[in-house]
Amino acid sequence: MVPKARMGFLKESYSPIVSEDQGAQMFTIDDELAGLIEGIVMIIIGTRDDNFRPAIGRSIGAALCNNGEAIDLFVPTVQWPETIDNAVLGAPISVTFSRPTNYETIQIKGNVTKHESASFDEIEYAKSYLNRVRNVLVGLGVSRKQIEFLATGPDLRRVQFRPEQIFRQTPGPGAGARIAKHHNA
Repeated sequence: MVPKARMGFLKESYSPIVSEDQGAQMFTIDDELAGLIEGIVMIIIGTRDDNFRPAIGRSIGAALCNNGEAIDLFVPTVQWPETIDNAVLGAPISVTFSRPTNYETIQIKGNVTKHESASFDEIEYAKSYLNRVRNVLVGLGVSRKQIEFLATGPDLRRVQFRPEQIFRQTPGPGAGARIAKHHNA
C-alpha cells in the first residue's frame, strides 16, 4: 500500500499515540506517530532464523495499512536476502524508525502478516522515498558516495507486520520506555 501524504511531529510526551480497541484488543497508530513512520526516516529491520541467528536489513520506506493496524515495509531482496528469508508469516520482526535530522527514534516489534512482491506503485513509491532520503542526508553533510548502497529495484519485497509493542528509542531520558503494548503481547 502506498501511503497518503502525512505531516506531523511527535510531541515530547508521545501521548496519546495509539488508540486501543478493547473489544478487538488491537491498537492503531495516530497521525503524529504515522508522520514519523511514513516520514523521512532511516528504517532498520531485525529478523531471526529458526536457530535464532539474527539478520538485519533496511527498508526503503514504510506505509501504514489496514487503518493503522499494520505497517508495510519495502525491502530490496538482493541487498538483504537473509532478512527477507526470515520474514515468514508469523515470524517476529523488530523495526526502528529514526529521523536523521534529530535522531528521534522509535522501535516497533511485531509479527509478519504478509510477504510478497511489491507492486509497480510500491516500487515507484520506494524510488521516490529513496530520493527524498538521499536529499536529506546530503543536506546533512553525508556524501552521495556514502549512501550509494541505498537502492531499490524490481526485486523489492513488501513485508507487512502487525505492531505489538512500541518503544521510544530517542537517545536521552526515556530511551527504551514502552509507549504501547498490544493486549496479547
